[in-house]
Amino acid sequence: MTFAKIFLFTPQKKLSIAKQLTKLFAKRYLIRNQNTYYVSGDKLVSRFVYLLQGSSQRVLGLANLIPHNSKLITLTYDRDIPAEVVHWSTQLFAPGSTWAEGRNLLLSEALRETFDYCIFLDDDAEIVKGNFQLFQNLLLKHRPEIGLPLCDVIKHTHRYDSGLVIQRPVALDQIVQAYSYKTALEQIAIPFITDFDQIGWWVSCEINQFIILSQYSETTIQFNDFEIRNSNHGWVGGEADEVVSLYKAGEAKEVRKAARNYIVETFGPQQSIGNSLFHNPRKPLQKYGLKHLEAFSQICESFQERNYRKSLKICKNQALLLLNQMHVMVSNNRNIIKMKIR
Repeated sequence: MTFAKIFLFTPQKKLSIAKQLTKLFAKRYLIRNQNTYYVSGDKLVSRFVYLLQGSSQRVLGLANLIPHNSKLITLTYDRDIPAEVVHWSTQLFAPGSTWAEGRNLLLSEALRETFDYCIFLDDDAEIVKGNFQLFQNLLLKHRPEIGLPLCDVIKHTHRYDSGLVIQRPVALDQIVQAYSYKTALEQIAIPFITDFDQIGWWVSCEINQFIILSQYSETTIQFNDFEIRNSNHGWVGGEADEVVSLYKAGEAKEVRKAARNYIVETFGPQQSIGNSLFHNPRKPLQKYGLKHLEAFSQICESFQERNYRKSLKICKNQALLLLNQMHVMVSNNRNIIKMKIR
């Protein structure tokens, strides 16, 4: 009789038994396992969808590191993975596809359903610190539009602050990226531009980086406790070593020119910010130094303490270096997120 009272004689009696069972399932199970699914209307929604692409051998290895409480969609470009081997949601085979084409195919497949975050992942990603479950927890806690790990290329060039747990990125690597469902639907940062794949996959990366740093600067977070290393890049004569990857790398000068031209045509003229894609060629590139990052950290701390006089004093002495070397606006506190100091 208790079952009948719950499902047949409640204000929700107009709902089908199946829909009421879904809600009961949500109440008894999903609340205790919030990283798995949740109920939106009458359907279950995946919180996390991983979009992994690369060579079949490396995809198989990395697939085992994806949390079981999430959905995984894979794409391979060299050979298909047999159905009996696939123990995840979906496997796509796109022979000879480019890096950008592969990501866009994965995105199209993911958008068949609703999710909280889709997480793009290349097959050469190697976890140095943390794990994907930690990444998921951080995304749910801070809810950025775009979430990023700390990548080795960013760390080794000192383009991050070691005193911060979370921060705004000053540059980024596309090897691992998390996009909210809202951001994915906006179709601004993604899908990736494929117009220049014949020149090199790096062009779409440069364009993607520009859009994120210019359009999503206030809603993008880099999580420094989750570190990723790019373990398998190998280049031969300007192209990716086919033993490692089928993606065409391209020559740096041609890649940057194509990216700059696209950005100017699409978004208009850009400022000549040092060490950026629009660096003034008549001026030398400057190396990143820890002393500049320490100044940036002091500014962030001052804003947190609401000591604006101190912040402005540091800004007066360091603003030019910070703007030229870190691509970060520090002139008003709306561009400084609330950061956690270690």
